[in-house]
Amino acid sequence: MMGASTKSLYETDFVEWVARMADLLRRGRLSELDLANVAEEIEDLGKSERSAVRSQLRRMLVHLLKSRIQPERSGASWRGSVDSAGTELWRR
Repeated sequence: MMGASTKSLYETDFVEWVARMADLLRRGRLSELDLANVAEEIEDLGKSERSAVRSQLRRMLVHLLKSRIQPERSGASWRGSVDSAGTELWRR
């Protein structure tokens, strides 16, 4: 196990690390960036966004299918779910 003194800011204070990386980017100090971790975080952000979109699409499709298959049970709740999923998809 690494001692506290050998851990990077990325490992010990993620919020501060993000603030520092953003500041370095804004000031054009690219050689000072923690490139490996910045690249990893960008990839993770893309994966997270893709997963969120898939989740909203799945929610929308399930309630649309339920409405078609069981129209007698279709109500405001399912319509609201479809509408909010659509809004979330447009937002993303």
